[in-house]
Amino acid sequence: MLKDIGTSPYSFLINESTDIEVKKLLCICVKYFSIKHKKFVSTFLGMLELNQACAEDIVNAVLSLLESCNLETENLIGIGTDGASVMCGKHHSAFTLLRDKEPSLQLVRCICHSLDIIAKKAIRSIPSNVEFMIRETYNWFSHSPKRQADYRELYLTFGGGMPLKLILPCETRWLVMADCVDRLLEQYDALSLHFSTASSVEHCYAARMLQEMYHDETNLLYLTFLKPVLQDIKVVNKIFQPECGDALHIFNNLYTLYVSTLKRILKPSVFTSNHQEQLQSLDLQSSAIYLSQEDVDLGLAFRKKLE
Repeated sequence: MLKDIGTSPYSFLINESTDIEVKKLLCICVKYFSIKHKKFVSTFLGMLELNQACAEDIVNAVLSLLESCNLETENLIGIGTDGASVMCGKHHSAFTLLRDKEPSLQLVRCICHSLDIIAKKAIRSIPSNVEFMIRETYNWFSHSPKRQADYRELYLTFGGGMPLKLILPCETRWLVMADCVDRLLEQYDALSLHFSTASSVEHCYAARMLQEMYHDETNLLYLTFLKPVLQDIKVVNKIFQPECGDALHIFNNLYTLYVSTLKRILKPSVFTSNHQEQLQSLDLQSSAIYLSQEDVDLGLAFRKKLE
């Protein structure tokens, strides 16, 4: 592989993680154009252990690997990484330190990770008890076969067959929350009844707390609002994940998500045309272009539930 790369330009895909032994590891993949195979190749290059997951350690590990592989630093033309600040922050990140050595170095952030961060930050305006409710519902059943059996028996009385397993929200893949919300709404009535029974039988604080949350219709409204919003972002997120794809088709889907979101919250007069240049030049900090809170499109299902 190294002979195939030779003196050709190449890029790195890098990511840091922690294994089950709590060791910091840096995985590096290389992407280059293979003259031999006449196509672009993306493949594993190396796995390095880090003392700390700081920018200096990451850069030193990358440079060490380059030296051991006899790859010229000046041929490194780009790095692809997630949106973590230690990787690609504006100040003192792995990217900025490498760019100091190679000023022409380009950065390509992971779009999937960026969409994930966008959704996660946007949801902070919703009370944290909604996410807490989703997480604690999963935890309630996760280590108790008896609770799972009791719930299955209860769910069968609703005539819905066997209940689908609840999903654990994941910090690193936050858009899994879309599936968590969907699964919870499908079984909301059965879960509400289960925790009503559990709170009186088990005399457990967690059961009483979850009973109160499921009987608070405000939480149901939040979940109803979140379901279509998160699913729309998740659909676009998945389009970026296949190894091969039509770049123009992918861009159009991302752009459609952006425009459809704007149309839910901005005044119709803003959309005098659908030209990308006009929409990209909008001042989204200006309050004058936004609809009033009563006129914002929060989704048909949410409106019906609200009524």
